[in-house]
Amino acid sequence: MSSERKVWTRLGEIAVVGAALGCASMASAASLPQAIHTALATPAAVALAAQGMSSSTTAPKTKKRREAAALSAEGGEGGGEGDGAATTSAITDDVLYLNLLGQVQGHLTVGVALYEAGANGMALMHMKHPGDELYATIKPALDARRASDFAPALAALAKAVERNAPLAEVTSALTDLELALAKSGSVVDTRSIAGTRLRLAAVHSLIRTAADEYAEGVKDGQIVNGHEYQDAFGFTRVARAMLNELSDEQRAAAADPITEIEAQVAMLLSKAWPNIVPPDTIETDATLLYGAAARIELAYRSVK
Repeated sequence: MSSERKVWTRLGEIAVVGAALGCASMASAASLPQAIHTALATPAAVALAAQGMSSSTTAPKTKKRREAAALSAEGGEGGGEGDGAATTSAITDDVLYLNLLGQVQGHLTVGVALYEAGANGMALMHMKHPGDELYATIKPALDARRASDFAPALAALAKAVERNAPLAEVTSALTDLELALAKSGSVVDTRSIAGTRLRLAAVHSLIRTAADEYAEGVKDGQIVNGHEYQDAFGFTRVARAMLNELSDEQRAAAADPITEIEAQVAMLLSKAWPNIVPPDTIETDATLLYGAAARIELAYRSVK
C-alpha cells in the first residue's frame, strides 16, 4: 500500500474509532455495543471514514506489497513496504503471521469454491498464488517459530486442481490443507481466554486486507479485477471461520465484542459478494468493508 493511501486509510479509521471511543467513555462496559452503534451512525464520522479509506491518487499496489501491509495487533503496520519487511515482521508479529496463514487459506478456499462452480480457470489462478508468492514470504517465520510446514498439503491441493481431479478429491485436499494451516498457526495462542483478543485482532487484520483487495477489484459499480474481488471474499470467509472456532469460554469472556464482530462479518458476506463469479455490475464498494473493519477494531480493542 502506498504511504499516502496508508495515511488516509488510517486517518479515516481513527476518526471512526475515535468518535466511538469518545461515546463509549461515557458508557459502562456493559453498554459498549450500543455506544459503538451510536458513534458509528454519526454521518460525519462515517463520511470521514469513507473519504479516508477510499482515497488514493497513487498507482495500485502489487500483490506482494499488499501482503506486507497487513495490520499488526495494535493497529500499526505489520511489515511495511516490501517482501523482506513482511517476512521479518511475521517472525515476531503474531497478527501478521496469522494474517498470512489466513491469506493462504483464503486463496485456496475461494479457489475450491470456483472449482465447484465449474470455473476451473479462475480456480487455478487462486491455487498458484499461495505457492508462488505467499509461501516464500511466510516460510522463514514457520522456521523461526518451529511451526509445522503446510507445504505438502498446499502442493497436493494445487496439483489436484491442475489435473482436474474429482470435486470430492479437491475438497478433501482443502480439508487437509486447513488442518495443516491450523497446525502451523497453533504455535500462537489464540485458543485460551488470554488469546481471545489476539484471535479477534487477526480477524480484523484479515478484514482490512479484504477491504484493500475489494478496493482494487471494484470501482464505480464495476468489477475491474475479478481476482481481487474473489480474494476479498476468501479472506472474509476465513475471518468467519476464525470466529467460528472461538470456544464457549472465550465467548463468555468477551460476549458483546464477539457478537458485534460476528455481525459485521456476516453483514459483509451477505452484501458484498452477490456471486463468486464476478457479475457485470455491483452496488457495493470498499467503504462497506472499511466501515466494518473500523467497527471490528473498536470491538476487539475493548477486550481485555
